[in-house]
Amino acid sequence: MKKALCFTIIAVLIGVCLSGCGKKKETMTWAFFNMRGDQQVYLDALNEKLKEKGLPYQFRFVNMEIPFEGDYRAYVGEYIEEVKKGDFDLVSCPGIQNCYDTYKWMADENLLEPLDEFLEQEESGKALKSAYPSVIWDSLDHNGHIYGVLTPNTDLSYYAVFQVDHAEKYGIDLSSVSFSGLEGHLIDAAEGEVGNGSFVVSTPWPYMKLDGGESSPCEMVCIRREQGSWRAESILEDEKCRAHLEQIHEWGQQGLIASGDYSGALSSGNFLVTGCYSYSEEGAVGQIRNVYGIPQDIRLEAREFPEFSRKFEGNGFI
Repeated sequence: MKKALCFTIIAVLIGVCLSGCGKKKETMTWAFFNMRGDQQVYLDALNEKLKEKGLPYQFRFVNMEIPFEGDYRAYVGEYIEEVKKGDFDLVSCPGIQNCYDTYKWMADENLLEPLDEFLEQEESGKALKSAYPSVIWDSLDHNGHIYGVLTPNTDLSYYAVFQVDHAEKYGIDLSSVSFSGLEGHLIDAAEGEVGNGSFVVSTPWPYMKLDGGESSPCEMVCIRREQGSWRAESILEDEKCRAHLEQIHEWGQQGLIASGDYSGALSSGNFLVTGCYSYSEEGAVGQIRNVYGIPQDIRLEAREFPEFSRKFEGNGFI
C-alpha cells in the first residue's frame, strides 16, 4: 500500500508533482469518490495544462462509484477501503459525510503523505502556505501534521434550472420567476402531466433558508453573525425555517418533488425544474447538463433563488 497526496487544486498540484512525489512517473492516478457527470472534460483540461507547462506528467482519474444504502459509516468506509487497495498518487477527500471526516479518517489509516516538509522547504510549498490564511492550516492540522489542502466551496448561490419548453407550456415567465411564486406552476405541471408517468415536476429543494447565515457540519444548526459576534441556533427555532420545512414536506406529499432515481427523466428533458449550487446562471446550466447528460437541443435556463444562497461554507474537498 502506498501513501497518497491529498489535493484538488491544479495550480498546487503542479508544484507538488515536481517536488513532493517520491518517484517520478509519466502517468499518475487520482482517486475520486462518486463524482457525477462526465469527468473526461476535466481530465482533458488538466492534462492539457500540464502539457502547456512542459511538465512530464499526465493523469488518469479513477472514480469509485459506491452505492449509498443508508449507512454513512459503511458508505465512507468503503471508499477508504478501496483507497487502501489502489496504487494512487492523489486522492480526494469528499469533506464531511454525515459527521464522518474522511480527511482525518484517512490520515489515521496512514494513507496520506504528510506535506509539512513541502510546505516549509519547497518554494512552491511556501507560496501555497502564504496564499491561505493561518486559520485554514490550523483546521487541517491533524496530530501535528498537514496531510491535505482544502478547496473551499465557491458555488454559494442556488440556481433553479428550468426545462424551457415545459416552463413555457405552463406559463412560467423565466425573466421574473421566484421561489415564492413557484407553487402554482408546480401544481399546474403535476396536473398537466398526469399521464406522463416519468415526468419530474421538481427535484428536491434545499431544506434550509439560511438568510445570510452559515451552515455548520450539523446541518440543522445555523451560524449567524450578530453585533460583531457569532451565534449558533437550531433552524427549528426559526419560524421562517420551520415554515419552509413544512412547505417542502407538503410538496413532497403532493408529488411535486421527485424521489428515487429521477436521472433518466432529467437526461431526456422530461422535467420542469431542477437546481444546483453554482457561481453563475451559465455555470448552473452547464453543471446540470453535464451531470445528467442532457443533450444540447434541450433548452435549459437558470435563475438564481437567493433564499438559499450561502454566505460562506468552510467545507469542500481536500
